[in-house]
Amino acid sequence: MQSCENNSFSNKVSVSEPLTLDELASNEFIYFGEVIRLRDGELKWRRQLSLIKENNHRIEHNGLTFDGYRYIGRISSIAELEKIKSKIFKNPIFPVYHSPGNFELSKTAQFSNEEFTSFLGFLIPTSKCMMIDTRNSTSSKQFLFEENDMSIVELKWSYKGARLTTIALVSDSKGVVYDHLLYFIHFVEPKIESYIVAIDTTSRLRSGRVECSERPDGSFNFFFSASDEITNLLSRRVFVYNITATIPFTRHSGVVSIESFSFTRSSSGYFGWYGYADIRSISVQMGVGGHVHFAWGFVYGTDRSLGLTWKGTGFVASGFGSRTTGGGEEFVNAFSINNQ
Repeated sequence: MQSCENNSFSNKVSVSEPLTLDELASNEFIYFGEVIRLRDGELKWRRQLSLIKENNHRIEHNGLTFDGYRYIGRISSIAELEKIKSKIFKNPIFPVYHSPGNFELSKTAQFSNEEFTSFLGFLIPTSKCMMIDTRNSTSSKQFLFEENDMSIVELKWSYKGARLTTIALVSDSKGVVYDHLLYFIHFVEPKIESYIVAIDTTSRLRSGRVECSERPDGSFNFFFSASDEITNLLSRRVFVYNITATIPFTRHSGVVSIESFSFTRSSSGYFGWYGYADIRSISVQMGVGGHVHFAWGFVYGTDRSLGLTWKGTGFVASGFGSRTTGGGEEFVNAFSINNQ
């Protein structure tokens, strides 16, 4: 980020651990791992758009740049808000992904009018009774409509030599609410790891992870995990999945015996985002010389019918529209454990 032009350096603080909304001051928000502090009188949505422009390198390799914006005016009533929603729907410009990080723009709507109206209805409730229970933290991601708080902004883009405009909804108190491109252009942070943890330790073994070079005797768990956090251009987390495999085993004099196995999976999507993650065994053999062979997969996108079908040795994604899929398989046996 460039800081010499606007003295923004002193207003940014790097964070190594995720912060909750309760830990942020009213004039702070997180933008891709940094806490941004607003200046006195500065509106959050203006700062967000400035940051997106400063960080055009995130999208330029797709031929797209954000050039700026033009303020249109206030939204003074719910009736006016509904008219603006209809106008936004009739100007579809969406990213269509071919692989993570690589997209083309399409002027084909990713939703039906009914789906889009329902999706924005959840995102922008018009009364407090439409807010979702705060205990699951989802309501903190909703934007309750209040008169004279929301406005319309025209966003200006360049795409492969052509000029494009999109319509954004912004809130003086909550920042950018919605725009086709800001909401659905996204970035992935995949994380795959495996490690061994001692279960029964002796006085000569420390608890926690065990280095493969030690190869001590005892009882252990082999852990595998695959996860991803999908974040949109507004730095808002829109989809997350987590997959784990736990394989207890014993090792005595270098001989490994597989004792059992268990899998977990979870996934969660923000309004307008859908997806699924799964993990299944391909083949399993317990005891000395045993193994656990498993496959895992995920799919996410804008179609509510997205799913995964198990085919015995892997997954096949189903659904329509722009979507991203991925996964892999693991074969855990004595060799892989001793070389972990």
